[in-house]
Amino acid sequence: MAKWGGKNGMYPEAIVEIKKGLALNDTSSDLWYNLGGAYYSNKQYTEAKEAFQKALILDPYNDKAQNGVDAAEQMIADEKGKSNSAKKQ
Repeated sequence: MAKWGGKNGMYPEAIVEIKKGLALNDTSSDLWYNLGGAYYSNKQYTEAKEAFQKALILDPYNDKAQNGVDAAEQMIADEKGKSNSAKKQ
């Protein structure tokens, strides 16, 4: 599902479809990881971080989910930095 959204740039639609899957099985680390990826690609970094963290809770050895958390945290920090710079100008 996430690949469908990603290849076409249809991240909001992918998010909806992945959430439907999670409604049926919220214990799938892969679905949480895919949701994080869709949120990240849609520049919803806080939501991405939360989804990646849920994937890690379900599978603590999911290196891709940990990388997703790290990347989302970096983007959140970058956005805060840009916001603070804009306020100073």
